[in-house]
Amino acid sequence: MSARAVAAALAAACLVALMAGCGQPSAPVSAADRFTQILGHAPTGRAKAVAARGVLVVADAADYPPASWVNDKQKLVGFDVDVAQRVGKLLGLRVRFINPDWDAVPAGLKGGTFDVSIGSLEPTADLKALLSFTHPYYYMPAQLAVKKGTAQIVDAAQLAGKTVGVAVQSAFFYWLQAGTEASVKTFASDADAFPDLAAGRLDAILAAGPTLQQAIDDGQPFELSGRPLFYQPLCFAVRKDQRDLVALFNYAIKKMRAVGTLSDLTREWFRGMDLSRGGS
Repeated sequence: MSARAVAAALAAACLVALMAGCGQPSAPVSAADRFTQILGHAPTGRAKAVAARGVLVVADAADYPPASWVNDKQKLVGFDVDVAQRVGKLLGLRVRFINPDWDAVPAGLKGGTFDVSIGSLEPTADLKALLSFTHPYYYMPAQLAVKKGTAQIVDAAQLAGKTVGVAVQSAFFYWLQAGTEASVKTFASDADAFPDLAAGRLDAILAAGPTLQQAIDDGQPFELSGRPLFYQPLCFAVRKDQRDLVALFNYAIKKMRAVGTLSDLTREWFRGMDLSRGGS
């Protein structure tokens, strides 16, 4: 057979294959189809609305580095921002961000202003009465800091009689109240406690390890004291009783943990620390 005949035969074969549908790119899978594959049934509730929209509206903070903040280029960046973008890709959704005040999150979820908080929330008893939570996606180490050059405090027993600064109504505040004999002094934020520790009016501050390390790196005269006292589980939050939405997000968290995405992102944003598993 001549070269021209071979080429014609190949062309004819390709034409037949294309006419039969072989070799054609598969049609894009819709968000509804993707959700159905994951759930094993058509999505219901808020998940159905998200699938129809094709956009996931995410609430996170605009001033909570390194989890999420607006940088000097007016761009929203951070660990939670990257996590949300990965979730969107896994679920076949575009992602849009809203930055409410922390105390506006429950009302915003209930009212439908956004679909999910990917904002480093702990599922406390009070919040679980209002919202539904996913499995944890990372764990924040609770760490003590003392003024540089002063005695180290390495466990809860050593906090007895010590004056410890903490952000009001935080997980760290409740832990001190329930499990120690410390004299607890509350502040509006972690940073508001820094001047008191620097001046010697506090014996220690209890806060998130990365927050304290950032303060030290920025020149505060502190040092971390002992190992983390506990690890705070942090989760996505959605409107109460949205089972399909929770199942979809748990699927995404499981996938990201299995392939190392959560480990990589925590290392990237939290100074090399792998916070993807409690006690790490």
